[in-house]
Amino acid sequence: MRDTRSGIPWIGDVPEDWLWERGRRHLRYRKILNPDGASENVLSLTHRGVINNNPDNPEGLVPGDCRTYQVFNKDDLVFKLIDLENVKTSRVGLVHQNGIMSSAYI
Repeated sequence: MRDTRSGIPWIGDVPEDWLWERGRRHLRYRKILNPDGASENVLSLTHRGVINNNPDNPEGLVPGDCRTYQVFNKDDLVFKLIDLENVKTSRVGLVHQNGIMSSAYI
């Protein structure tokens, strides 16, 4: 019998019939930059999930030039593993539409 404890108090036990596999077996990482500036739909990963961000009135930090941003497609998972200003802000989100986000995200 397998140990079903998640080790995370708020999650509790994991159903016994669930498979335990590393995410990297099912996910692939790709980084496509926006060097020609073709996409101008700026998205941001926040505590509320992925949101549309207005570069003229941005929420959070945005660069002056989005050609260094990378392209994300609808239904991509996006991970922000660290924030140099606040390490407690690491998060994950589901992209709701095609757009561009920081090249620091994976």
